[in-house]
Amino acid sequence: MEVFPILTLGERIRKLRKGRGLTLEALAGTKLTKGMLSLIENNKAVPSIESLNYIASQLGVDVSDLLQDENVQELRDLLEQVEKLYFTDTKTLNNNKKYQQIKKMIEPFINHLTKGYESARLTELYGYSFYHVSEDKNWKKYILGSAQMYEKMNLVDRRASVGTFQVKVQFRNHKYETALKMLLAERDYLEKNFPYMSPMTRLELDYLEAVLHFAVGNSLAAIRVIEDAIAFSKVHKVFYHIDDLYRITIGYGLVNHDEEKINNYLKKLLGYANFVEDPFYYAFNDYTEAEVRLFKHQDYEGVIRLVDKYVTGLDDTEVLKPYFFLTKGKALYGLGRYQEAVQWLERVEIPPFLPHPFDLTIFHVGDSYLALCYLELGQIETALKFATRAKEKTTPLPDTLFKSFIIDTYKKIVQHIV
Repeated sequence: MEVFPILTLGERIRKLRKGRGLTLEALAGTKLTKGMLSLIENNKAVPSIESLNYIASQLGVDVSDLLQDENVQELRDLLEQVEKLYFTDTKTLNNNKKYQQIKKMIEPFINHLTKGYESARLTELYGYSFYHVSEDKNWKKYILGSAQMYEKMNLVDRRASVGTFQVKVQFRNHKYETALKMLLAERDYLEKNFPYMSPMTRLELDYLEAVLHFAVGNSLAAIRVIEDAIAFSKVHKVFYHIDDLYRITIGYGLVNHDEEKINNYLKKLLGYANFVEDPFYYAFNDYTEAEVRLFKHQDYEGVIRLVDKYVTGLDDTEVLKPYFFLTKGKALYGLGRYQEAVQWLERVEIPPFLPHPFDLTIFHVGDSYLALCYLELGQIETALKFATRAKEKTTPLPDTLFKSFIIDTYKKIVQHIV
């Protein structure tokens, strides 16, 4: 990828020095050596604040001129390239490679990005990329640095985005209580210190809060936040995350067999689907209907007919394929076709981007069904392995009917062994 030429701090010092007709010795003066100045100009040494102030004084410019002001357009050019790469589809470029490349592009300038939108955004993207390619916790200082710059510019939406990134990191690590505390503290800080935030930022906070309340088992608080968010959306005619709010509530209904929640929010989601004409939502509707047929009607043949059109060639709804595999396996178990059920259940892979407890519980139920299939097939040790895995994986997750099913399955298989 072509990158616009960007002057580093050392290159800017050299450019200004030569523009003023100064030799290395003349610029070094009495407080720097010629050798040290040469290292600085060649980006092999980073000057202290004291040295930087001295160099600026010798050149007759402000320190800000060295750090950024004369380089705003160059930083904009760099940011344009970085943003383009950052939003590159993962199908086009491997994620890890993308973040490595972004980090490499920004790295020569990161210690000198101190003010202005371009500096803040580049520091933010550097922090994100650092997080994705390294286990080193140092990424946090860059995220906090960008937050401080945004705050000085009163850019509340960007400030909120940086804050919620840190919440999402905790969420991805399944630290749901910590994530919720961080989010509530972040939200309280933003609402107290900034007089206005955009409706989209407000809805982003609502969505995350609802997700986290569900994640820690506080469904009443989650539903309250969702209803407030929907009402807010209608008033402001901004429907950001509304489909996600519908789906997470349907997920709550599925793992708790709450038909009222399922029917109410599925109707809302279908209205949204008809508006945006996205095949994903129609497939999600069919998946939900198949699950309701399983737990309410035990209509196993009907479930298989419903999901068979999705288990191959999903195209735009590929993300739902593991759910359909799982549902078909459960239906085959209900029909007593245990070997076939095993074949479908073993094809289920938990997507790496689905850390919510509802999704995790849904998928770990698959292990319980595998355990039941192997029990029927007389493979007791294999049955115990899957039952144990399901129980251990869901132990820290909120209590739901699915989780109760997992625990009951484990007890049933242990009793067979005893």
